[in-house]
Amino acid sequence: MSQTDYFIAQGIYSGWSVLGVLWLLALLANTALASVSRSQAWPTWSALGAAVSVGLMFVIFFIWTLPTNQATANWTSIPSDLDVLRRQWEYSHAANAFICLVAFCLTCLSVLSWRTI
Repeated sequence: MSQTDYFIAQGIYSGWSVLGVLWLLALLANTALASVSRSQAWPTWSALGAAVSVGLMFVIFFIWTLPTNQATANWTSIPSDLDVLRRQWEYSHAANAFICLVAFCLTCLSVLSWRTI
């Protein structure tokens, strides 16, 4: 995608930062699920794994994604190292998408393996 088209496409993300609170809620919900299911090993460890996965997504965001957004002024300015930043932004999102899938699967495993005693 050309630089101009890329910057136009990035415009669709304007205002999406508000949805970041959902990731915080996912972290809290999985931590709560681990606490509630602590009498059963598999559901607890699965929920903890999901919580750790969501936490890892925050780490990736704050180390790679956010600095890229700041360096490009949320994709409104063109820095000299744009190609490096663009690649960093894309890979950080790809990594987070994969980790999100892992977290989702672990949450599902936790819920589905929880047995009422």
